[in-house]
Amino acid sequence: QQQQQQQRKEEEKRKIILDIPFTLPNRLFLHNNNNNNLVLKCIDCHAGGEPARIVLSGIPSLPSECTTALLKRSYMMKH
Repeated sequence: QQQQQQQRKEEEKRKIILDIPFTLPNRLFLHNNNNNNLVLKCIDCHAGGEPARIVLSGIPSLPSECTTALLKRSYMMKH
C-alpha cells in the first residue's frame, strides 16, 4: 500500500510538470518564420559545482560591444 501511494505521488508530480504551459519567447523567435530554426543548441556544464549553459546557436547576434563572456551574459539577462 505504501508503494502504491508513492507511485501515485510520483505520477502526480509528473502531471504537474507536463501541464506547465510553454511558449517560445517572442524576443528570440518572433522574427523567424522557419520552424527549422526554432532550436536552441546548448551545452549544459558545471565548473566548481556551479551550473552553466553555453548557447551555441539559435539566438540573434549580440551587439559588437559584447566582447567578453561577462558582457554577453549581462546583455542576455537584460534583453
